[in-house]
Order: sequence, then C-alpha cells, then structure tokens
Amino acid sequence: MLCLMMAPFFSITRQGWRCLDCGPMKIWTTALRWTARLLALCMAGFILLMAVGEGFNPARLKQSELLLSVPFFITWAGLLLGWRWEGLGGLLNVGGVAAFYVVHYAVTGFGHFPRGWAFPVLGVPGLLFLGSWFLRRCAAALPAAHGQ
Repeated sequence: MLCLMMAPFFSITRQGWRCLDCGPMKIWTTALRWTARLLALCMAGFILLMAVGEGFNPARLKQSELLLSVPFFITWAGLLLGWRWEGLGGLLNVGGVAAFYVVHYAVTGFGHFPRGWAFPVLGVPGLLFLGSWFLRRCAAALPAAHGQ
C-alpha cells in the first residue's frame, strides 16, 4: 500500500508504466545507496580499528559489557551486510542500535540511556539502507500493483 503513494511519480504509456522523472529518481536512489555504503564502510572500519587497537578480548569482559557487546556486534554486522542486502543490513543496524539502548537501560538498573551523539549516528547508515531498499522495492512493485 505504501508503494502506491509513489504513484504521482509514474504514468501509463503505450509501453506500460514509466517513471515520470526516472533520471533524478534513479539518481537519488543510487546516491542514497552509495551514501549509506560509504558511511557504513567508514563506521565499520573505525569500529574494527578501535577493537583491534584496544585489544578486544571477550573473555575479559564483565557480564554487563558482554551483554552490551552483542547488540553492538549486530549493529556492526548490519553495516557490513547492508552492502549486499540493503533491507537486512538496515534492519540489523537500526535494530542493533535500538537493542543497545534497551540493554544499556536495563543494565544500568533502568537508570538512564547512553548519552552522546556516537550511538545514534551508528544507525544513520541503516536508515539510509532501509530508505534505498524501500524506494527500489516500491519502484519495482508499483507497475505490478496495477496489473502491468
């Protein structure tokens, strides 16, 4: 149903459904996808660099730190998987950030959420991946929804 909201961007021609403004729409979708990919690459690389530089050893983590590392790893995996599967990668990334906030809130005795700008920024590539996935899916599904 949400894909039908894209109807103003399409028209019926003798060849079937055609995008009214395919050039810019395709450019925006591609720009969204590549912005997400480049941000994800930078963030995943920075996380990996920090983990290697700090000598990450899961065996030395406290229980609360180990619980917080699970959603953080899911977020990191979403950054990498978004390159190939935008929907899955975006969902894992945004879900991992949300799970990190929930786990942190629970670990602190329901005291407070994480502060700062770094954790919400980790979800930006996931939102861009989801936006790109949604636009490409809607553009492909719109003609099929009208029997073309």
